[in-house]
Amino acid sequence: MDKKFICNAGDIAENSFKIFSGPGGKEGILLNLAGKFKAFVNSCPHMSGPVELERCDGDERILKCQWHGATFDPETGRALSAPAPEGSGLRELRVIVEDNKIYYE
Repeated sequence: MDKKFICNAGDIAENSFKIFSGPGGKEGILLNLAGKFKAFVNSCPHMSGPVELERCDGDERILKCQWHGATFDPETGRALSAPAPEGSGLRELRVIVEDNKIYYE
């Protein structure tokens, strides 16, 4: 599989996110979790709404669907609350960091 460029590592602040053009024309979401990069297809399994990284308790972050409020673990993409179906989650994309550039596969 070919890797696709997302952005330079310095373009995304720590504990924030960046929306990018993902696989198959779908939107992706890149997370910078305290210097660790994760990426998912930005589509809630409930009704395909977009998710955003939000602060919850203290410095903890959570991914939350902007349409109906389902929540997801930003490390794994696993659904944490309804209306996302139990056992569902966001589709993770493999992140590659080379020469301060971030790609996905």
